[in-house]
Order: sequence, then C-alpha cells, then structure tokens
Amino acid sequence: MKYDWEKIEQEFISGKSTMEALARKYQIPLNTFYKRAKVRKFSEKRENYAKRVQEKALARAQARDARTLGNLSSALDKAARTLNKYIGDDDTLFGRVSVTEDGVQEYRTKKLDTKALRDMTAAMREVSAAIKLLQPEKESDTGEREGVIVLTEREVDEE
Repeated sequence: MKYDWEKIEQEFISGKSTMEALARKYQIPLNTFYKRAKVRKFSEKRENYAKRVQEKALARAQARDARTLGNLSSALDKAARTLNKYIGDDDTLFGRVSVTEDGVQEYRTKKLDTKALRDMTAAMREVSAAIKLLQPEKESDTGEREGVIVLTEREVDEE
C-alpha cells in the first residue's frame, strides 16, 4: 500500500501527534511506521524542529525586549534631565499657580513643592525597575554577576 510519507513525516515533526496516533490515522501497520520513522529519523527531526521554533521565538522576544528596554532607557534619561532642570529652577520648585475669579496668578513661596519631586522620582524608580526586570543579572563566563545598573546622576557623582 502507498502512503504519503512526506506528509506523514511533516505532520509528525511539526505536530504533537504520537507515532501510534499517526499510524492509526493513516491505517499504517505500527511496525511499518516504526521502521520508517527510525530510518528517516523522525524523532531527531522533531527535536531539531522544536529547537529551531524555540530559538526563533526567543530571538523575537529578545528583539522586542531590546526595543522596549531602549524606549524605557530613553524615558528614564528624559525624566532625569527634567528632574535636574526642576532641581536647578527655583521658580519651578518654589512657584505656585493660583486660579481665582480674577484669573491665573503665579506667586513664589518659601516652601519646596515636594509632591512634584516625589512624583518625578517615583516615576524614575518605576522605569528603573522595569529596566532591571527586562535585563536581570546573570553570571558571566568568569563567574561574576552581570546586568544593567541604572544610576541617577547623583549616584554617578557619588561614585
């Protein structure tokens, strides 16, 4: 009896069916199926196929994570520059805006706008944490730990 071995082989390699299930499906004697699978190395080909699929999926995920990491890094840089601008600008840190019936009034206080600073630093911490999640530490060939370390400009100055 003639069987479409190319089709059966591809179905086995790229699918999840067992040899027994395919033998039943195509009404092939089990010993005949086993012999053909052994000669044509069905199992080895299935493992190689699964490995290639896994490697491609991992490469796509890594590329996506690299783009995300780049975007997060840019956002963190922008947030740090903005924070530095605010820290050096007394009008921003000590200025207040008041809306009254007469219109908008800006005035200066002696009290620092700590809420704005807290919000900015909290955002920077969240972005930094996201970057660390995308690039966890790992051991290098020398046994040392590697990873991304995100420092604020203040921490860089302290080192």
